[in-house]
Amino acid sequence: MTNEFLAKIMKMGPNDKDAFLEKLVSEIAGIEAVLAAKNAVVINMKNEVKGAAQEILDSFEEAMRRFETENFELVKQNKEYKQKLGELEGSKEKIADLNARIEQIMRDYDKALKERDEAKESLAKIQKQWESFISGS
Repeated sequence: MTNEFLAKIMKMGPNDKDAFLEKLVSEIAGIEAVLAAKNAVVINMKNEVKGAAQEILDSFEEAMRRFETENFELVKQNKEYKQKLGELEGSKEKIADLNARIEQIMRDYDKALKERDEAKESLAKIQKQWESFISGS
């Protein structure tokens, strides 16, 4: 408070001082009511925020549990797929080996057919020469 304000209060008469004090008490009561209402709103907001935060936390924790379960299942599936892939890789090598053997057998077969045909031709020539020799020509 400033000195001028105090000087005005000191110059007031007793009735004016009483009225001033009553008005001051009334204003203070009004301010207290406003502060109490504000405090109630703040407490209500605080409780709502706590509830919302708890809901978010619960939802997040549930999502984390679900993700952990899904991750466990995915890791398990990935392990199975890797195992199957390894088996397929082994099968792929076996198939490649079998294909190589089949190709070799086919080459050997073609060679044997060619040799057989050459042997038939040679035999036919020999038979022709033999018949020619026997007939005396």
